Amino acid sequence: MNLGHTERILLSSVLTCMIYQSADASVWLNLEEAMQSYIDAQNSTYNGSILSWGFTNKYSYWQPRPGGSKVQPVTAEVESIGFEDCDETNYSTWQRKDCMGHFKWSISAGINGSFSFREYIMLPKCYKELPLRLLPIELNGLNITLEKILWDDELPDIMNTSIFYAKCRFDAKIQFEGYFAYFQLLNDGVKWVTVSVADLVNATDGLQVNGRKLTYSLMGTYEE
Repeated sequence: MNLGHTERILLSSVLTCMIYQSADASVWLNLEEAMQSYIDAQNSTYNGSILSWGFTNKYSYWQPRPGGSKVQPVTAEVESIGFEDCDETNYSTWQRKDCMGHFKWSISAGINGSFSFREYIMLPKCYKELPLRLLPIELNGLNITLEKILWDDELPDIMNTSIFYAKCRFDAKIQFEGYFAYFQLLNDGVKWVTVSVADLVNATDGLQVNGRKLTYSLMGTYEE
């Protein structure tokens, strides 16, 4: 956050967001693609006998039927978010409150797919002289993201004085739980097969198993 300032002090906020997709995270997890790859491998092994598959409660396995379903579909949540190992630089000894804050996330291990990971973060994380602002941020598809917050709604669009800068290691622990299912044709009939998401632990770098839960670490840097 390059914090600029003017001589007026008027506390209010204006928020704009710009997302740049030109630079990609070096690792991406797409759980749906990992499940599809698993199904494709099984289908190859069993000579194309898998008729359908799914992982949400809209799939036919989880619809009302005799016997019912005994396992839950795949769910996902953000377990924790961390800002660590922050390197801070003060450019001014003045305690400014009429500021423009620039916040940047650069992701090296990202996640995308159909799951939403919308979280709310209080900013700034390191500079202590400003009242905190609550910022919504979507971790799904997060790549290189810039956020700008004004602590004075009469500040100019461009400010040339930087008073503080910090760079931190950013990570978010994401947890998947549940099963995906497929419908398989056999010589003497058909059957449902369920697979735990924990069985996808080797699908990409960064996945770990905790019991029957699959965890992934979204990682990168945060600057303010």
